[in-house]
Amino acid sequence: ADASLYSSELRALEKTYQMMTQVIGRAGRREIQGKVIIQTYNTENLLFEKILKSSKKEFYDFEIKNRQTLELPPFSRFVKFEVSSFLESEAKSFAKELIKNFPVDNKIEFYGPAPAALQRLKNRHHFLVNLKAQKKVNLQKLILDVMKNLNIPKSIRVRIDVDPT
Repeated sequence: ADASLYSSELRALEKTYQMMTQVIGRAGRREIQGKVIIQTYNTENLLFEKILKSSKKEFYDFEIKNRQTLELPPFSRFVKFEVSSFLESEAKSFAKELIKNFPVDNKIEFYGPAPAALQRLKNRHHFLVNLKAQKKVNLQKLILDVMKNLNIPKSIRVRIDVDPT
């Protein structure tokens, strides 16, 4: 359970809840009652309590309240930048440079750079930078302005995912 629970993905908790409740539901479909064993290093994680004792509606209410408290989507906007290069130092350095090119503004926050879940894929090193912005920020214009003024070396790839699902 820990692999999906502690990813940097915004919807990790939601997806883990969905997957586990689906597996638990399938374990009891036959004449012989099924048994589900969840392997985790953190048995105290609140998710397990929610799976065992709550309805889907209660989980939704819990998750939406947390998102509102933390100002996460749908109460804000989110952008994931994935920077990759054949050289790890180059990818990480460019990810830091990317952040520096955004204006300093109390309406936006950055998280990262951090290694992607698959840090090395097809001989490329991947780093993530996440941007959280207030809803009133025009993200498309902001990103376009920064990217057109940024000198991106040919060895660097940047993937941008606005409001990732």
